[in-house]
This record gives sequence, C-alpha cells and structure tokens, in this order.
Amino acid sequence: DVGDGCHAVRSADFPGVLGLVEDGKVRRITLGSGSDVKLAEGIGVGASEAEIEKRFAGFRSESHKYEAAPAKYLTAPNADRGGAALRFEIGGDGKAKAVHVGMMPQLAYVEGCG
Repeated sequence: DVGDGCHAVRSADFPGVLGLVEDGKVRRITLGSGSDVKLAEGIGVGASEAEIEKRFAGFRSESHKYEAAPAKYLTAPNADRGGAALRFEIGGDGKAKAVHVGMMPQLAYVEGCG
C-alpha cells in the first residue's frame, strides 16, 4: 500500500527513474540523471533538443522555472486533454535532462509533488 498524499518512489532495478505517486496511484514517471531508459522512439536523457523535435513535432515550449534560456520545457500538445502525455526538460546545454510521462497536473510539477 502506497498510501494517500504525494510522494516519490524509486527502484534499484531502474537507476535514475522516479515514480510520482499521488492518492495511491502512479501519476508520473520521470527518467532523470543516471537513467539509460529510452522511449520507443529512442529518445532519453541526453538527447538533443533537435533530436526531440525531429521525433516529437508540435510540442509547446515554455520557459524553465529555474534555469535561463535556452533551458526550457517541451510539453506534448495533448497534455491538457486529460490523457497520458510527454514533457521534456531541456537543460542549458540544449539536451534533455529529464523525460516525464504522465497526466496533468502532475506532468507539470516542477518540485516533486508541487
């Protein structure tokens, strides 16, 4: 039982992967630093913004909350429609530092559970 509220879970089997659990359900999976997991399209942490845009056209670009441009978030156009979606966090080096898969509002959480 994972309980209520919001918290992160990790597995030693998947380094760098974080599950965000809210109200007892996994709401988002994040591939972060140290993860070698890739999406079916071959994109993962370390992919360039150009590689991401080639595979995922039409993503909405938003300013990064804590880093200056060119750091940003690239969010799938379907994210606000209630289904599962993708969000890439691009670092100042122009490469993905995190890949988030989940549903809003958790998909856009910047600081873990908020």
